[in-house]
Amino acid sequence: MARTRSMDGWRRAARVAAWNALLLVAGLALFAGGFETWLRLTRPFEENRILWEFHSRVGTQLKPNSELRFTNNLDFWTVSRVNSLGFVDRDPIDRKRAAESCHVAVIGDSFVEALQVSVNEKLHVQLEELATRNLPDLDVTASAWGLSGTGQIAQTAYYDEFARRMSPNLLVLVFVPNDFVDNTPLFNSLSTGYDPDRLPQRSAERDQNGSIVLRPPHSEAYLHRLAPALIESRAPQTSQIEILARRPRYTAILANETNIPEGWSWFEFDLLRNLSPRLLEYALEFTAFGLKQFKERADRDGAHLVILSTYQMQQDWGNPAFPIMSAMSEEHGIPVIDQYEYALRQKIDISDLHWDHDAHWNAKGHRVAAEALVEWLAGNRHVCDARDGSSP
Repeated sequence: MARTRSMDGWRRAARVAAWNALLLVAGLALFAGGFETWLRLTRPFEENRILWEFHSRVGTQLKPNSELRFTNNLDFWTVSRVNSLGFVDRDPIDRKRAAESCHVAVIGDSFVEALQVSVNEKLHVQLEELATRNLPDLDVTASAWGLSGTGQIAQTAYYDEFARRMSPNLLVLVFVPNDFVDNTPLFNSLSTGYDPDRLPQRSAERDQNGSIVLRPPHSEAYLHRLAPALIESRAPQTSQIEILARRPRYTAILANETNIPEGWSWFEFDLLRNLSPRLLEYALEFTAFGLKQFKERADRDGAHLVILSTYQMQQDWGNPAFPIMSAMSEEHGIPVIDQYEYALRQKIDISDLHWDHDAHWNAKGHRVAAEALVEWLAGNRHVCDARDGSSP
């Protein structure tokens, strides 16, 4: 009898252990499933997916009609559709509708491309919404043409090939501090590793007479990198400066220059405060050329041209980027809309305009930029007047 009770107790203990094990497995499975669900909701993907193609007149651009995924795995995970022209935006509105409205074409680099937010949160879309609400009589429509890593010189191609067809009343150039780097073939090369004479975007160079002239994009730029390791490891084994200094075009410019970074360190380099006077003049000449190109196009086509200066242009006290750009703009008769000044006047905290781990605009940053533009439009309603432009 005692043995029977012992066996019964053992069986009960075994059943309890089995149930506990089953519950543990079920609990772990439930936790794993819940954890996976949480990851999918908060971190739907971990790697960027960006497809490219080459346009003979524009250069490297996003592949039209492709799906683009972009994340820094900390702040944002965006899935966007590249439109039929190769930009992360809605498909362009009918050209007749654009010409009949007060059309605003926004052109720039990664701040206009704005992969960190959804299309509906972008500057130009919020501009349309705010203008419809606050300036309904102006009938504002908007489009955006932007790609990361480009300056005004490369961006002239976006106007020539795409934005001009929309007969814009207002052309807005979004200006950021690194435009001074991106407009210059030499500095562009030092920051990206490409050969400055074979860049994948429209660029500029000096001709035999010393004049700056436009240069088409190079279709095989990827095959002519000066420092391939720069792109992959961010640590080039050979000095690009030494390579470029041997070329007659850059020998005089780079002579005795020792304080020039290469590669991604450009993003931590205070270009305008640290360059020698000779290199600073070189950088500014190309940016001034880019602004002059846009001014000539706007005047030819009967469009109004303004610069939207991002808050970074003034965020670092003592940084001369804003006064230098302002002086260039004044010289070419281009008004400047200052997002930094607008935010301070509206008592908006600048830190609320960008991501915690990324300096690009978040949705609020785009909205504040749109508000500054709408305020400017309200005081300059004449830009929406009907005019006879020569756009095709």
